[in-house]
Amino acid sequence: MSNLTQAQIPSGFKIAPGRGPFFDGNGPFWRKPGQDGRPPIFGLRPEARHTNSLGFVHGGMIATFLDSAMAQSVYEQHECRLVTLDLSISYKHAVPKGRWVEAETTLSAPLENIVNACVTMSCRNTICATATGRFQLFPNRQPGTLD
Repeated sequence: MSNLTQAQIPSGFKIAPGRGPFFDGNGPFWRKPGQDGRPPIFGLRPEARHTNSLGFVHGGMIATFLDSAMAQSVYEQHECRLVTLDLSISYKHAVPKGRWVEAETTLSAPLENIVNACVTMSCRNTICATATGRFQLFPNRQPGTLD
């Protein structure tokens, strides 16, 4: 687990709630409530375990962070189980270990239990990655079932 302290994290961020073993094993991810009805903002301070051989945040880690930010935003808005159907990522700028990154999402209204989402990840006022996702909602279903 991380050795980060709250003092190393920007004001207003708290550890994001866990969404399963994979999420927990790749974090900690941080969450700050959105303002004026907007989705929350998510943060990450990448550690050495999040990097590739060049010392930059691994693309798979960025994908995990962006997918998680969108999924958590969808979950908080719709309060039901969901899965990612599509994920498309564009990497724009390398991120070194230890640099704070934030992800901000926008969500569409659901259409036939499908929600589209967009997310932008930035570091020091530079856009480092963007992603879009499509999420299937499973309202009113029991855990462990998809039908």
